[in-house]
Amino acid sequence: MDNTKAKKDILIIDDDCSFAEELARHVRMTRFSAQTAQDADAAELALRRRAPIFLFLNVSLHGHSSIEFLELLWRTGRRIPTLFIANRYSQEDPVRALRLGDDFQRKPLAVRELLARMEAILRRSGMIRGGRIAENLALRGEPFSFCGATIYPNELRAIFPDGSGERFGRLELGLLAAFAENRGKILSRQELIQTVWGPQADGRSRSLDQQIRHIRKVFRAKNCTTIGQLCAIRGIGYLYGPLRQGRP
Repeated sequence: MDNTKAKKDILIIDDDCSFAEELARHVRMTRFSAQTAQDADAAELALRRRAPIFLFLNVSLHGHSSIEFLELLWRTGRRIPTLFIANRYSQEDPVRALRLGDDFQRKPLAVRELLARMEAILRRSGMIRGGRIAENLALRGEPFSFCGATIYPNELRAIFPDGSGERFGRLELGLLAAFAENRGKILSRQELIQTVWGPQADGRSRSLDQQIRHIRKVFRAKNCTTIGQLCAIRGIGYLYGPLRQGRP
């Protein structure tokens, strides 16, 4: 019996063939198998052949935006934990990548560190423990309302009262859903981090604040004044809406 058939697959999408093959070789020394692809078209073919449980994705693929490629996967229901890697990138690329993916790392970097980060992301997603990708609140499918906008989580976007739309990253959508589902309740920073990043997440306080700042900026630009109801509670966390009576 070929035991490799039972291994979960990792897809490495990078136009640096030597780097991709070296990383794939180390992946195959673990409990996983590995495929490589040089561009988005080859990656799509690899995805059709075998569904991977994890992506290593170069942020600057030739002829295609890797971030748009990942957004397309999420919109079509293929929600795969992703670590972005970069040797050349714009100032905005790390911000955009972290809004959608799980981690962003610059080259050069040690393969052992990449594998350790992959394992950490998979632990947070529940893939290793439960055999599935744990979905955060925003990605369970149904549209919901937040500050006058209608949020469409499966499409990674919001439609505002003036009819305009805005794309959001999946982490931002997780935060929007957490606030919408807990209106009037103070959520601690740790509760928000564990809800959106996963139960094993830590060290995400700075990223949490960045995501919330971006959410506020977008809603203010769309003249949604009720975004003022999303308040920081000093030393505790955040509150959306009037505090419920008798609730902490």
